[in-house]
Amino acid sequence: GGEKAEASLQDLRENHTDTTVNFTLKFTEEALAELEKKGLHKALKLSSSIATSNMTLFDDQMRICKFETAESLLRAFYSIRLSFYEKRKLSLSDKLSAEWSKLDNKVRFVLAVVSGELKISNRKKAELVEQLRRDGYAPFEPTTKKSSAEREEDEVDEESPKEASARSYDYLLGMPLWSLTFERVEQLRSELAGKEAELQALLRTTPKQL
Repeated sequence: GGEKAEASLQDLRENHTDTTVNFTLKFTEEALAELEKKGLHKALKLSSSIATSNMTLFDDQMRICKFETAESLLRAFYSIRLSFYEKRKLSLSDKLSAEWSKLDNKVRFVLAVVSGELKISNRKKAELVEQLRRDGYAPFEPTTKKSSAEREEDEVDEESPKEASARSYDYLLGMPLWSLTFERVEQLRSELAGKEAELQALLRTTPKQL
């Protein structure tokens, strides 16, 4: 049971974030094999059964309701659950579309550099940013998380709108020089095709299928 599992536990680490719950458990091989025989969910008490004779809980409007059957409970929350899958699909679609667009812009940028259409050496960043903007390259806000020290520094020395706008092209101008090659273009095109396939598969998937 749970007591035996706890006794055979060698180490436990909590890797939680603000949005996920994540435990890492360490057992000896013998103890783990024994737990797997019994079923990990049961041995670690990850699942349990509840009585259905008195199912009183809050509905989606935070009103206390009594449900007579499990089926009536499922019906009551089915549409609520489905609406969240619709939101999830939209969020995933937006994310994949942005990733596709970023790859597409990278392909175009590297091709422009290696063909000589776009000169980047011995030029000021502000000048390059202005040309990228004129040429229709999409801006993307940097996604790298800043340290607390960097955030404090930003609070003291706030970015001007012009500086913030310039950072939106760091995903292009921050690419290493050695990666601005035709070989890199082919790699990016392969990633682009994969992202396109992933996006199209998602768009064909209904919220119910999610």
